[in-house]
Amino acid sequence: MAGMVFAAAVLSLRYWVLPNIGEYRQDIARVLSETTGRKVEIGSIHGSWEGLRPQLVLEQVRVLDSEGRPALELSRIDQTVSWLSLATFQLRFHALDIYRPSLELRRDPAGTIFIASAALSEGTSGNEVSDWILRQRDIEIIDATVAWTDEMRGAPRIEFRSVNLHIINRGSHHRFGLQAFPPKELAAPVDLRGDLIGDSTGSLEKWSGRLYLEVEHVDIAAWRRWIPFPVRFPRCQGAVRAWMSFQIGRAHV
Repeated sequence: MAGMVFAAAVLSLRYWVLPNIGEYRQDIARVLSETTGRKVEIGSIHGSWEGLRPQLVLEQVRVLDSEGRPALELSRIDQTVSWLSLATFQLRFHALDIYRPSLELRRDPAGTIFIASAALSEGTSGNEVSDWILRQRDIEIIDATVAWTDEMRGAPRIEFRSVNLHIINRGSHHRFGLQAFPPKELAAPVDLRGDLIGDSTGSLEKWSGRLYLEVEHVDIAAWRRWIPFPVRFPRCQGAVRAWMSFQIGRAHV
C-alpha cells in the first residue's frame, strides 16, 4: 500500500504538478504569506527533476514588511525536495541553495531584535527555526548581503557583503563554513568553520565539537561602536587565528 502511494505521488509530480507549477505561483505565494505572517511575492517559479527528486526554482522572491516595503529579498532559491517529507509529514530538502539574499537585522532602542522586520519574539521561536535547519541535509547561501543597525547603542548601520554559508547535516553531526566581508576599514574577510555534534539548539550545553576562526586583520578599537568591550582603548589592531574545541560545556582553546 505504501509503495502504491509513493508511486502515485511520483507520477503526479512528474506528469501533472511540476510541468504546470508556474500556474500555482500566486497560490504558493499566498500559502507562504499565511505561514510566515508576512506578504510574500514570487517573480517566477518552475520545476524540474534532479534524478528521482523533484526540484523547484523560485526567482525574485520578496518578503514585505507591514508597510509594504521589501524586508528580505532573494534573487533565486533552488530547492531539491527530499522524499523524507512524505514519511515525516514535514518539509525536508535534499539540497537548498539560496542566491544573493539581502537581509536587514535591527535592534531597536528597547533591545528588541528584528529579523527582516519581524521581532525575534514573534511567531515561530528561534529554536524551532534553527532545529528545522538542522534537519535539512544541505543548505548553501551564496553571495548574501547582511546589514545590522543597532539603535540601542546608537551605532551606525554596518553591512557585510559576499556572505557565503554552507551547512551540512547528517543526523546529529553538523558541519558549516561561513565567509563574510565586513567594511575594509574594520576588518579583513572573516572565515568561521565548525564541526559540531548536537541534537537541538534548545540544549546547546550538551553539544560538543570544534570551531575555527580566522581574520587576517581587524581594527578592534573601531568595533567598540558595535561591541561593548570591557576595557576602553583608543587604538588596537591585530589578527585572529583561533581553534576551539568543547565538550558538554567545557571549552579548550
